[in-house]
Amino acid sequence: HRGRLAIESAPGRGTTVQLVVPLAGEHAVASDPPSELPSAYGAADQAPSSALSPDEQAARRPLPEALDREVFRRMADMASEAFMLADHNGRFIYVNDRACTLSGFSRDELLAMTIPDINPDFPPDLWREWAARTRGAAPPFETRHCCKDRTLIPVEVSAARIERPGEPYFFGVV
Repeated sequence: HRGRLAIESAPGRGTTVQLVVPLAGEHAVASDPPSELPSAYGAADQAPSSALSPDEQAARRPLPEALDREVFRRMADMASEAFMLADHNGRFIYVNDRACTLSGFSRDELLAMTIPDINPDFPPDLWREWAARTRGAAPPFETRHCCKDRTLIPVEVSAARIERPGEPYFFGVV
């Protein structure tokens, strides 16, 4: 069983990210994106293997898990938008290179922070309320991010709650 979610950062002109997430499994290590994130080749959306020749079947085999995560990281780091994945407490568990460039924080600094740490519009109480009531993809919204140099920048965020047994994740394209 897999959950599917597509997020478009700016309709018709931004990056579209499709997540295909298994609905069972263990939690990932905090510094890695969850291993359940999308296969780089979208294996869940492929034609049934019986409809493919043996050569096509071999070419469409899913990547080994470690390589799949590495391919996802490289693809995410090429994006012009910031990608941020947070747990139910708002703690970042994955950020791409653009998130670091946008905020001025290093990856390690961001991974030690929460959404309320960088977004004055989402103090802890409001974050908990938003996280509890949000289901699926939220409509894009404008907010502000606080950069490392303490400047506030306006941002547009497309965010979605990804349901997982035990706890949800929140994926944002900024």
